Amino acid sequence: MQDNPVFVLGNQKSGTTVIAAGLAHCAGVSATLDLRDLTADLLTGVYDGRVSVGGFINRYRLSFSRRLIKEPNLTFLYGALAEHFPKAQFLLIVRDPRDNLRSFLNGFHVPGHLEALGPEHQQALNPVWRAIVFNHGLGIAGENYVDGLARRWNRAADVYLNHPENVQLVRYEDFCSDKTGTIKTLVRALNLEVRHDPSSIVEQQHQGRGNRSVEWNEFFGGSNLNRIEARCASRMKALGYV
Repeated sequence: MQDNPVFVLGNQKSGTTVIAAGLAHCAGVSATLDLRDLTADLLTGVYDGRVSVGGFINRYRLSFSRRLIKEPNLTFLYGALAEHFPKAQFLLIVRDPRDNLRSFLNGFHVPGHLEALGPEHQQALNPVWRAIVFNHGLGIAGENYVDGLARRWNRAADVYLNHPENVQLVRYEDFCSDKTGTIKTLVRALNLEVRHDPSSIVEQQHQGRGNRSVEWNEFFGGSNLNRIEARCASRMKALGYV
């Protein structure tokens, strides 16, 4: 198992896959892009302490043996990972929460303007994604599902904001403005060697893409958009999303 892995963390749908794939290709290193066969029960268990982090890592020891490990669900285990891998390097990918949560929901055809999700909308999500949407095991209770996701975004942002000396921040918007340049700069910052041109990799669509043309107010409605902006206000300001 690697004693000095690079962890690529961040909320789901914030650009973690494309950035991690670009980094791995550019540096010519092995990579895990999401943990295979992750179940809702296991994910919830490691969050609420019923499953030890050491046991979780051992279960996925092949995935954790690679040089670069990207798995958004590990974002909320940062403290335990930093203890288990004291030589690890951490990147946190952030994205404007209004874009992030819109992509998160409309990628699964789940509306963002409701006060609550009915059974028909919950059934559109597999068990793992339901556990993510409703923050199972994390102890994050929101006023409704959108407020809960806004609280989740805050907790992910706090991984960097509370540990700026140990976690390198990457804003998805900055990556999009210069994809190849950003990847090469990150590779060097991680003390790795630029071995390959990542241009073709960073232009690939790695996951399902939501409808980016729908306006925030149209997608969330005034009430839920206000919830996001109020709940995330201080972190948005700290990260330049104002």
